[in-house]
Amino acid sequence: MNIKTMRTIDEVAGKTICRFFRVLLAAQSWLGRIFPKKAEQSEHQVIMVQKYFGMGSILHSIPLMRGVRKKYPLAKIIFVTFKPLAPSFRLTNIADEVIVLSSDSFISFVTDFVKAVIYLRKQKVSISLDLEFFSKFTMIMAVLSGAKMRIGFFLKHIRPRGVLTHPIFYNSYQHIQKMYCAFGTPLGIEQEEAFFSDMLPSSKKLVEDPQYLTRLGIDEGSPYILINPNASEASYARRWPADYFLRIIDQLVKTYPNYQFALIGSPAEEHYVNSLHSKLADLGDKVLNLAGKTTLYELFALMEEAYLLITNDTGPMHIASLYGTNLVVFFGPETPKTYGPINDNSLVFYDKDIYCSPCLNVYDAKNSVHPEDCNQPICLEQFKPEEVFKAISEKFF
Repeated sequence: MNIKTMRTIDEVAGKTICRFFRVLLAAQSWLGRIFPKKAEQSEHQVIMVQKYFGMGSILHSIPLMRGVRKKYPLAKIIFVTFKPLAPSFRLTNIADEVIVLSSDSFISFVTDFVKAVIYLRKQKVSISLDLEFFSKFTMIMAVLSGAKMRIGFFLKHIRPRGVLTHPIFYNSYQHIQKMYCAFGTPLGIEQEEAFFSDMLPSSKKLVEDPQYLTRLGIDEGSPYILINPNASEASYARRWPADYFLRIIDQLVKTYPNYQFALIGSPAEEHYVNSLHSKLADLGDKVLNLAGKTTLYELFALMEEAYLLITNDTGPMHIASLYGTNLVVFFGPETPKTYGPINDNSLVFYDKDIYCSPCLNVYDAKNSVHPEDCNQPICLEQFKPEEVFKAISEKFF
């Protein structure tokens, strides 16, 4: 299933099911007051956390999850997610167990969903943390898991009332990391400085091929610069123009010949990156094409050791930011106020004075703009390669 199909199903069926649950939960609460049951207390809590889209969101939930771990040291933390995000939990070390739901087809999704619900019921989940923004499915999963404490973002007119026991106000004027930390308030978790330090451990220990740099064609003794021209299918509108990337790469390669350069991307982004790389033929082998050629942990390791990453507003930006890698990032449809890098050595291109930017927001499932509908994405096109090159040279060289 593609993301548009999932959003449609979630909107059409999800609201109806949530409204039904609201009535059911209200009746259950009423009966509970008449026939109260003794609350079960246990140090061995089972906590379910849901996040299906956005690696950046997963990474920025680390301070929250560190607080949860400190509050409930004996708890079993189970993350439920889709396959693309599953490997990131091994590196971040914030989950004891990961349940992976298939998104390949509707049938495989429903099958995995039913299995997950049965398993979670057996685990006796007590707390549900719903890290998604606008999803009704995650609210349904929280109820079916049996969790008595259900924490998640409440969005007026988008998420039906009465399903979450502890709704968290979504504030688009705050960074996502800070908003996630608010989930700890109902749990009595106080923020500590230690929760925010060294959030990403080194990924090099998880790379299975010790010669991966050689295999990829990178000289270990020379600094390298990574370029990520991609954006996930959540919104391709976040891409800085392909022609601009070609021009900035050409300028950088010719001006800084002592650096190595490489384009990166996932297997799903390989075709797009290949089309860009083919237009750099006049630079010979000075720009490597690594799209689809690395494992996830190799990609993390590359960004950990890179001198500089030039990227759109997407997953690799968050990885590089948490590693403290020099970073250049372009924002337009989304705002850096919510998802911007947290490291000081970053160069962010964003114009807050453009009336239609940001145009992506969680209030309409980030469905505001599609690339084919925006005839003139001035929020990104205004940042000309010459201007960007000058700013990069002044800050990083």
